Amino acid sequence: MKNIGLVLEGGGMKGLYTAGVLEYFMEKNLFFPYVVGVSAGACMGATYLSR
Repeated sequence: MKNIGLVLEGGGMKGLYTAGVLEYFMEKNLFFPYVVGVSAGACMGATYLSR
């Protein structure tokens, strides 16, 4: 996946859903070179990128 990026939304409880999706991606070794997030999405994106 060379040119695919993630856009992660902000907004309280949506962050929990996002965390689950990112955990699934990590379990399946799916990594994206571009990650952008707002609010809770920025926090989840930083966690995802730090692996």
